Amino acid sequence: MEYFHLTTPQQNIWNLQKYYGDTAIANLCGAVFFPERRDGNLLRKAVCQFIWSQSGIRLRFCEGKEPMQYISEEVDEDIPIMTFDSRQEFDQYAEIFAREPVGLLERQMYRFVVFHLDRESRSGVLVVLSHLISDAWTFGLMANQIDAAYRGLTGETDEALPETRKRFAMRRRILTNTGVCLRRT
Repeated sequence: MEYFHLTTPQQNIWNLQKYYGDTAIANLCGAVFFPERRDGNLLRKAVCQFIWSQSGIRLRFCEGKEPMQYISEEVDEDIPIMTFDSRQEFDQYAEIFAREPVGLLERQMYRFVVFHLDRESRSGVLVVLSHLISDAWTFGLMANQIDAAYRGLTGETDEALPETRKRFAMRRRILTNTGVCLRRT
């Protein structure tokens, strides 16, 4: 397993999260609402495909002399499927969900929930990501990729999620060679 140093922004977020302990200070929470009701099990599979295709989402952190990061090969497939009677009930749940800390050491840095809104006949995905592995850009990309994966699973399109391992390896080589970001230990 390869370990990488944290970037300067990650180190700053790490320091905040260490100082504030078991709080949600580094949580980023959002929801993707689809305009129709979708098959919950296929939506769960689409989320798992997204997680698997994005090595950055699978980052985990450990601490020895200094904090380090590595890419986990594990994907949490135990994503709950929940049904809410109203948007208000969903909003109340989402507020509580967002306040639960993601964690820091040797843990997945994300939580997903597939949901249905019964009155509106819509479905969606609620997510909390640690700011150590994501930023606001992630949410738009995530929504598009989960939608593409779902449509691929239903046979609506032949689109597959992009192969990110090669791109990550190439990006890592470029950044390592320029000394900008990721360094091997």
